[in-house]
Amino acid sequence: MLKRLQKQITPRRLVAFTAAGVVALSLLSGFGKRTYHQIGYWTDLLRKESCVGCHADLHPIMIQEWKDSAHFLAGVGCEGCHGEDHALIMGENGEVSAEMCAGKCHVKAYAEFKRSKHSAPRTGAKADLLKVTTEEVGGCTFAIGCHAVRKTFRDGSRGKCSVCHPSHGFSMEAARDPDICVTCHSGTLYTEVTEYDKSIHGILYRTVGLEGGGATCVTCHMPGGTHDDGFNLTDIVLQPGDGPLHFVRTMPQE
Repeated sequence: MLKRLQKQITPRRLVAFTAAGVVALSLLSGFGKRTYHQIGYWTDLLRKESCVGCHADLHPIMIQEWKDSAHFLAGVGCEGCHGEDHALIMGENGEVSAEMCAGKCHVKAYAEFKRSKHSAPRTGAKADLLKVTTEEVGGCTFAIGCHAVRKTFRDGSRGKCSVCHPSHGFSMEAARDPDICVTCHSGTLYTEVTEYDKSIHGILYRTVGLEGGGATCVTCHMPGGTHDDGFNLTDIVLQPGDGPLHFVRTMPQE
């Protein structure tokens, strides 16, 4: 009986049983999802042909940002966003399309984004500074990439999520910080930045934070965490002879 059992327990099966036991114990002991995915991370780290095994040496900061992110906690690895075709990934410079984000998880956020001013700005004589394509804008676009937020990808989707959610951490806190907005909304044409900094909203945010009554850009223009940034924005830039202002979408009073 014992000899028969010894024959059945091959080294490969022993490793599999051990790994399964570690996972089960970690979950039962209350360590939770992070411990579970940490085991998978260490497994990949030992495989140099894996994404993690390679990039842990090449880009350790990038890997650490991902490990600290909500994606890691949810079990979303490199292949989940970038796919497995390395040639295609390199051809796209590692960029992930909005459709990839939406198709896998963020359906509601992408539907909201498609209604936003970031996705579909006004065109015409009054919007010369809001060109749709980077080629029409000039050198500033290539320097800081403002207009990449409405980039159109090969799959037809529009929107580069990492402009506001810096990869590979994809932090919602960073996306809510006014400094992310100022990255693009700055210069002599954007007096609202100075107005915000000197307003009671900006002063309170810088001194006592949101808890103390401060407000950020997204508080008023993207209420409730929506990805539609058209709230409390006027539809046009007024010039002499234009009609009265009207809002694209107003924020509820509460």
